[in-house]
Amino acid sequence: MPAPQPPVVRAATALIVVSAVLTVIKAVSTLRNIGSMETVAALNKALSMGWAKSSHLSVTTLQDLLRVSANISAVLAAAVAVLAIFASRGSRQSRIALAVLALPILIVCLMASGFAGLGMLVGIGLLWSRNAAPWFAGEAAVAPRVSSPPTVPARTSPPGYSYPAPLPPPPAAMSATQPPRPSRVTYSAVVAIVLSSLAAIGGLLSGIGLVALLAQPDLRQSVVDRTQALQMSVSLSDLNRELPFAAIAAAVIVILGLAGVLAGVLVLRGSPQARIALIVLSAISAVISVLMITSVISIIWLAGAVSVLLGLGASDSAEWFKQR
Repeated sequence: MPAPQPPVVRAATALIVVSAVLTVIKAVSTLRNIGSMETVAALNKALSMGWAKSSHLSVTTLQDLLRVSANISAVLAAAVAVLAIFASRGSRQSRIALAVLALPILIVCLMASGFAGLGMLVGIGLLWSRNAAPWFAGEAAVAPRVSSPPTVPARTSPPGYSYPAPLPPPPAAMSATQPPRPSRVTYSAVVAIVLSSLAAIGGLLSGIGLVALLAQPDLRQSVVDRTQALQMSVSLSDLNRELPFAAIAAAVIVILGLAGVLAGVLVLRGSPQARIALIVLSAISAVISVLMITSVISIIWLAGAVSVLLGLGASDSAEWFKQR
């Protein structure tokens, strides 16, 4: 029987989840107000102080950095919240993953979300405190006890007589050790594989087009001329500044898509680690979809991510993975 969860683990989990939610809300607010007069005035004030005077940075560059940091902080917060929930159930892998993410949280979340991300750092520290470490070690050390069959004294047969061989176990008893896969798991894995494949293909095609734009200045100029003909205020300098960030975003989408496909395939095979990975990827996909909710495609991806989270988080799905 597993040991009861220490209060410090419950407090750390609650602190991490609440701080992650506040970080996502703060990141969304930052993205919506990044072009406001208040934000521009704050950035101008920051550029006139300290080392920023001699850094030759512009307000536009800081806005781009702030935009990227806000997106990354929202994605990190979603992943940290999911990992914290699994860590509260005794997952050592999730606890280690939270420790690895502590440094990116410190750098990115504090830059884009202020002090909203400090709760995640404090909660991660509590999970590695002295009061929590024995509980995680005990969960890893406790193994199910297998009772040995009672010893039967050797039977002596009369001269000229031999006892018959024991019968093999019935087939029903042997097949009972492998429970059937729940339909929720199959549905969630298939949805994840399909949407992840589409995301990887879309990111790859977008990346190829962006690389072509980066390599051909004449093509960039034709894009600017075409957008200006449509009465859209896009300059060549703006396009040159945004293209590297867009190419990096396309590469990240391809990597996440391939990771989602691999995790979905392993989930169908019953891997508990793949279940955790797919839940984390679905949470990241949901946050990205919320940040880009202006398109219909984002709504489809959000619905798919939520369905995967609900399917893999169901009690029958969790029980099936525990028996693997």
